[in-house]
Amino acid sequence: MVPRGLALLVGLVGPALAGCGEVTARPDAAVAPPDAPDLYEGAVSGTRLKLRYVDFGTVRTLAGVRDMQRNEDCTPTPWSGGKAYCVPQTGGVVYANATCSQRLGQVFHDSACTTQKTPPAYFVENQYLTGCELAPAHLYARGTKVAATQYYFKSFDGSCAGPFITSSSDYYAVGAEVATTELAETPLSAPATTGRLGQRFYESADGLRYPVAYRVHDALLGVECYPDYVSAGATSGRCVPEDAAFAGDFRDAACTLPAVSVNAGCTAAKFAVSFGACPYDEETYYPLGPKLTPTLLYYQSGASCTSYTPTAGDSYYGVGAPVTLATLTRSKGTGARLEPIFFSTAEGLKTRDNPLYDEQLQAECFPTTQANGTIVCMPRASSISTFYTDAACTAPLQLMGIYRGAATCSPPPLPSYGYETIKDTATCGTTYALHTVGQVYTGLRYRKSGTTCTADTGTTTLYYRVNATLPDTAMVAGTAVIDPQ
Repeated sequence: MVPRGLALLVGLVGPALAGCGEVTARPDAAVAPPDAPDLYEGAVSGTRLKLRYVDFGTVRTLAGVRDMQRNEDCTPTPWSGGKAYCVPQTGGVVYANATCSQRLGQVFHDSACTTQKTPPAYFVENQYLTGCELAPAHLYARGTKVAATQYYFKSFDGSCAGPFITSSSDYYAVGAEVATTELAETPLSAPATTGRLGQRFYESADGLRYPVAYRVHDALLGVECYPDYVSAGATSGRCVPEDAAFAGDFRDAACTLPAVSVNAGCTAAKFAVSFGACPYDEETYYPLGPKLTPTLLYYQSGASCTSYTPTAGDSYYGVGAPVTLATLTRSKGTGARLEPIFFSTAEGLKTRDNPLYDEQLQAECFPTTQANGTIVCMPRASSISTFYTDAACTAPLQLMGIYRGAATCSPPPLPSYGYETIKDTATCGTTYALHTVGQVYTGLRYRKSGTTCTADTGTTTLYYRVNATLPDTAMVAGTAVIDPQ
């Protein structure tokens, strides 16, 4: 699970792996002793649906599924109607007209690139279910490219919103609908342990067993939850409810009694969450309380508690006493240079976290695909931006920023690395350049926007100098693999 509060590399550069170029080998089979740990962590390939993963030699991370019958990568996905299917990579469906009856496939277009990436072969049309839940409902093959500069989309209440004008999208006609019977069905299994927390898997008739990403079932609270932790290096975590309403209002003038607002046409979540004043405060979770009919509500801004009149189209709820979330131990497994990281409980749950741990670089790292197609385990890092030290913006300075909130908040954990993004304008590919972190920077900062140079006087982010770029050879290289078994 991605911890809170950091501008993390993982959110930008997950293992974007294509089916082509993958090898079909099980590299650990010849070297692992019979009692070696299960490198699949309970996941199993089927005869049609094969596991995809990134192999680093003695440890690997799951990267998806390959549908050998359709010869394409796919992801087990809940579908409208309550079933789940292994769905290929898709773009989204929008509409060409004000009644949302003429479908268009929409793909982001990066105007800075001379050659655009190949668009997805399919487009998915979502629909709102009862209670405002959004789920995929129709899958269409990509048609021919069409000229369009605006689009519409369906709102949860069935209305057609728009037009929205953009120059950063390409549009395609949608072709024939792909029936769900052509996809492999991947039902969701019952929780895999008998304790409070149980891992869930997508399981298909051909034998696939694929863990639901970062989702565990909490039998005590009766909800799906995901392991969460405060920052890199944490040795414990909590399993937080997957669906929780934001308790961002208050029902008293002192702003001490939380309240939840929900659109009147939507089903309220079972739980609500409120956030602390600082980025690294743990959230508080509550069961949703009884429905309210307030004449006034309040919101907090700094030290002020200000009233406002509730919106007629919303429903309002109180909250109960805070709930005690299930706790997990977070620890490293065995490995050579790279080690897996696990969440576990005394009752028997053991599930993999997303990152690995690089003993040589002393950092948690993520499989990352560079613009040239190579894969490395890149350390967790915060983004680097270009500032200037003078009011004319002529003397550039690279700084890594970490959000810390108000000055009264504790300083955030300092990552050992920062990254900058380097875009290849010919291919639209992105390379992530890793830097070690230097000393804190407290001097003048200026930002440039077009021809305008403006002083940056914000105080909620801490800035650090960065050192020279580390070569990719400093990181462990991986290989994209399709399980042959």
